[in-house]
Amino acid sequence: MPQTPDELYAALAQGTAQPPTDPRLVGAIRQRVVDAQRHTDPDVRQDALQVCVSMISMGGLEWMYAFAEDPDPALREKTLDAAFAAEPEGMAIVRAFIADKNPDLSLRVLAALTERLEPTATTRVRSLLGADDARVRAAAAHLLGYIAGQVVRPQLDRLVREDPSEQVRWSAQKALQRIEGTLPRTDPKPWRAQDVSTAPSTPEPDTVQAKTAQPRDLPAIQPDTTADTTGDEQPAPSAGESLMALGTGHAPEASGVATVHAMSPHAVSEQLASLRERSDVDSLIVAAHAVNVLGRASYANDVKRQLTHSDPRVRAASAHAVATLGGPAVLPALARLLADPDVDVQSAAIHAVAKGAARHNVAHMAKQWLSPLTAKEGPLADLAADALASLTDS
Repeated sequence: MPQTPDELYAALAQGTAQPPTDPRLVGAIRQRVVDAQRHTDPDVRQDALQVCVSMISMGGLEWMYAFAEDPDPALREKTLDAAFAAEPEGMAIVRAFIADKNPDLSLRVLAALTERLEPTATTRVRSLLGADDARVRAAAAHLLGYIAGQVVRPQLDRLVREDPSEQVRWSAQKALQRIEGTLPRTDPKPWRAQDVSTAPSTPEPDTVQAKTAQPRDLPAIQPDTTADTTGDEQPAPSAGESLMALGTGHAPEASGVATVHAMSPHAVSEQLASLRERSDVDSLIVAAHAVNVLGRASYANDVKRQLTHSDPRVRAASAHAVATLGGPAVLPALARLLADPDVDVQSAAIHAVAKGAARHNVAHMAKQWLSPLTAKEGPLADLAADALASLTDS
């Protein structure tokens, strides 16, 4: 049994010791990891990574963040492997590799996010549309087709018109079709290279049924009973179905979008209330996304109440909607999420604070809240720095 912190550290690096529970020993091991992460010898840093893995039950997963910026590509790859092995908790570290210098690592992350349909990744994925590697640009466009809304259309249109890679142009075109609703957004598959010279330009036969399928793992909203179902033609989507489609990101046909936008504010409020009354996580997330897409500021206060929900996915989704629609008074509530215990909520809050401050011309408030984050280590510091830069540029 190791007796000293140094002996324990060496044993943890070899995988032959159990993690300590004494807070003083945990702190000592943590400090040795921090020191080793700055060492010039990659073998020393690799030992530190193994210590993090051995200490996952005592916070070691959080210690691994620094390795996302390690200069050694092999060590970054081992870190990504360890993060994937620690799912689902490890996904926070997986996301830190989304823009890795090694395009193969970036592609692995994009594939994982595609399979999981992670809408909180939209902002960072959009930045990859300008990546040097054509495969990364194509995979990023592919993912945005599943998780993004109309706001990414200009970037995707530009890729379709101007990108030198045929693969990227193809992927961007398919993404636009998914956003428009002419291709399904259910059952996503990671991007892979296509033979674009022979690939069909119309949806595959099995996509016709997929377009009208109920989204996976999401609550089915009760459809209206007033739709005319006589005759051979399919009825137009009901208000409830169209609202659900907006909220899940599974864009309905144009008539369905028109159905929702033609609804009276009272009717929309009733449909949103029916979602919120269920109180389950999926319904609240759908409500937040739907409010965001509808773009009606009168609904922002209802979503604001969800910023304190117990589930981090609800808090993150609601932050995006509140930032898009809320007035200046909601900014302090968004800023409080910068200290949220969940890294995805913190990420959403960084973007939300910057977006809300830019909308209301109060960039100085965002800088006051975001600047302290840039002094910390890890990917959130980079996100905060990017957000501050966007405020400076705007």
